[in-house]
Amino acid sequence: MWHRQSIRIKLQTNVFTKKYRKNAGNENFTRHTITTNTNGAHSVYAVDVDGDGDIDVLSASWLDDRIVWYENLSIVNIVENSNEFPTEFRLSQNYPNPFNPSTKIKYQIPELSFVTIKVYDVLGSEILTLVNEEKPAGYYVADFYASNLPSGIYFYRLQTGFVSKSKKMVLMK
Repeated sequence: MWHRQSIRIKLQTNVFTKKYRKNAGNENFTRHTITTNTNGAHSVYAVDVDGDGDIDVLSASWLDDRIVWYENLSIVNIVENSNEFPTEFRLSQNYPNPFNPSTKIKYQIPELSFVTIKVYDVLGSEILTLVNEEKPAGYYVADFYASNLPSGIYFYRLQTGFVSKSKKMVLMK
């Protein structure tokens, strides 16, 4: 029986979570720290780092070339979902929210579409266009940097040919 689990990696004040599958809830991992500072960890990989035939977890930092290795002491299977495409248009809540000065906006599109994502203030005035291009089906993230804007409530809207979705976000300085 397989249980969906997650690895939670805390890096200073940020927490990143990556999904994996493991057998029968066995949490038999040993942490090997190649360095104690993983600031800027961007990716988590499932690989056989030590060549012993089982899958280990490796976290890589793109800011300062640092790596953390979690050695697996039991068998772990990784389930690849590389051929999965979204089945619906979706605009997720930005994260973090409230934010200062930047936030990420995740969205998904199930088919080739011309996509725009715009940011508006509470009066409905357009502040910025984050995305304005044709995109194939897939999962995406748009970064919004608001260091030059005042604190307040803002809205963001995903627009395609037939779909329009909006969400609210809060900038707190």
